[in-house]
Amino acid sequence: MIRTLTVLGAGTMGHGIAYAAVSAGYETRLYDPSPAQLQKAQAAVRAILEKGVELGKASAADADAAAARLQVTSETAAALAGTDFVIEQIQTSPCETADSLLAATDTLICLPASDIVTGTLITPVPLSVLPIALSMPARSLPMTCVEPLTTTCGV
Repeated sequence: MIRTLTVLGAGTMGHGIAYAAVSAGYETRLYDPSPAQLQKAQAAVRAILEKGVELGKASAADADAAAARLQVTSETAAALAGTDFVIEQIQTSPCETADSLLAATDTLICLPASDIVTGTLITPVPLSVLPIALSMPARSLPMTCVEPLTTTCGV
């Protein structure tokens, strides 16, 4: 069962996925190497939650609870420790950043007791590379999200 979800990348898609995850009740970690990007993403998630309250789609208590489920970090190990599902949504060009992040992810998720699954969204990392980059390819899958992220995200 998925309880904790990690999103790698705090850009527009990453913070949208994080919003969808906290709204659905998941403890969510949002990783980005840039602390400034993390602050921006956390503020964006909070703004979306507050807009939901304004529109009567959620109570203030629900929005506060969702916001509390979001943790942001620029530390890879903190983002991945104890997570159940990782969604890679980093914008890189070229793929060196993605390769190093996937290598760090692989180190943590391929421990014998780990059940972590890694999904990747459409990024500069070719979907065919994800299973190759991870030493346990059965735990990797391509994913897609379409706008609006508040309602759709699937495998």
